[in-house]
Amino acid sequence: MQTDSLGCGELKVLLLSAFAYLEKNCRILDNLNVFPVPDGDTGVNMVSTLKSGIASIERAGHSSIAALLADLDRQCTANSRGNSGFILARFFHGFAESIGAHSAITAAVITRAFANGAYLAKTSLYAPREGTMITIIAAVVAGMSATASPDILPVLQRGLAAARERLKETPKLLPALARAGVVDSGALGFIFLLEGMVRGLGGRDDRQEREFDYRFPPDPAMPDGAVAAVAYRYCTELTAVCGSSPPVPALQSFLAERGDSIAVLVDAGLIKVHVHTDTPDDIIAEMEKFGPLVRTKIEDMREQTARTLKAMSRHRDATVLAIIPGAGFAAIYREFGVHHFLTYADTLPSCAEILTALARIDSERIIVLPNERTLLPAVMLARDQTEKEITILPTQNVIQGITALYGFSDGDSPDANIRNMAAALEYAVCVTLSRGFRDAPSGNAAITENGYIAAAGDDILSASADLADAFAGALEKVDLSGKERITLYYNEEVSGEMVSRLTAVVQGFGQGIQVESYYGGQKRFLLIVSVE
Repeated sequence: MQTDSLGCGELKVLLLSAFAYLEKNCRILDNLNVFPVPDGDTGVNMVSTLKSGIASIERAGHSSIAALLADLDRQCTANSRGNSGFILARFFHGFAESIGAHSAITAAVITRAFANGAYLAKTSLYAPREGTMITIIAAVVAGMSATASPDILPVLQRGLAAARERLKETPKLLPALARAGVVDSGALGFIFLLEGMVRGLGGRDDRQEREFDYRFPPDPAMPDGAVAAVAYRYCTELTAVCGSSPPVPALQSFLAERGDSIAVLVDAGLIKVHVHTDTPDDIIAEMEKFGPLVRTKIEDMREQTARTLKAMSRHRDATVLAIIPGAGFAAIYREFGVHHFLTYADTLPSCAEILTALARIDSERIIVLPNERTLLPAVMLARDQTEKEITILPTQNVIQGITALYGFSDGDSPDANIRNMAAALEYAVCVTLSRGFRDAPSGNAAITENGYIAAAGDDILSASADLADAFAGALEKVDLSGKERITLYYNEEVSGEMVSRLTAVVQGFGQGIQVESYYGGQKRFLLIVSVE
């Protein structure tokens, strides 16, 4: 592909390639996610933010760059999820805004678009933190700006190299990363997007990244990286008319002496500044040296903080109660931010036990995940007997409960969480393996006493005297196309040797599916299997 200038078709290829690479590697981002909270949803949020926009531009057949980017911008803004999705949506808004009505994209045009996206992403955040995606986007812009080539591909390659180098420093900027032994997941997600762009323009195939490349020995001695109180009072944004080459380094030094969260952008004869400071008058006076101010916005962040905390007290009052079939699942659910559980063994919990679990939770609004369809009536009865506000998300099994949590965010309102969690219910297929208690006919296989049965809901998928054979027969009935991971949740009856055999069964299907295994501790099934 010629990369000295991109038209609408080439831009489409660029964006589709970026998304494909991100989507292929998004599970790594979820696994590395520890900041701002370890909720394991960075990859899901970034993919969800872009997915509708990418699907739209893939099918719409836009005739102009402006129309294509307007569609992407609109969809990303409407579907942004979580912190990482919000930053990504604001970046693409700035990217689209800068390119505007250009009929062709040159190296200079795309560099300015990245710079505008970086500026808007940072200035849209109330308290931007270095070491996150905004740091990486800034590194990309610096690398691209330092490249004199008129060809877009080497410009993006230089930006990518600068970003990967800067990624190594994110743990130094965010102690939470150093303590966990990971790089920032959102920052890595943006690198995956850029890697996809470079590969798309260069005609190279996607590749599966390796998670351990982004892990290192944790540093437990690293001090707590909790967010400090607002250091400066006024969020100051100014835009002034400027000449062709304003002294940006000198201005940045001036701003650094008077505040933080600094962003400076020079574009189309204007210089834009964002800074948190206690002396906005000083910043105004300095900016007026460049030319007349055309935009001024000064906000008192301490007043904003008080309003925000008040709003949070109204909206962040919902918690999740997960009913789980074994103690091992508690660790899995905690990774998604769930801290309240009702654990059962052979017998499903009664309405009274559910009421007791609800009463122990110090929250007036609770989202309940039954994680078993036959539990739904008891949960509904408990809901009707408590004065708390109970919302039931009718998860049919414990795997649906896990996938629902991909849509849960502690910062969202309860209503938004319910909508997002319901939308995530079908992310995975659940297969169970249990022992047969008596000989019985089956449409797919003969069930024998003490043999093994694989099922998906009411459907018997396979049966065999050997657990691994029953598992293999079940996988033959499941559509594995497009699936990326199979997770095995086993109980104490399943040996480590058998887990290895089951892993080999998956690998024998030859589709490059990753296999993970965890102790679930459930009593009613030997294995609970998630196919994602």
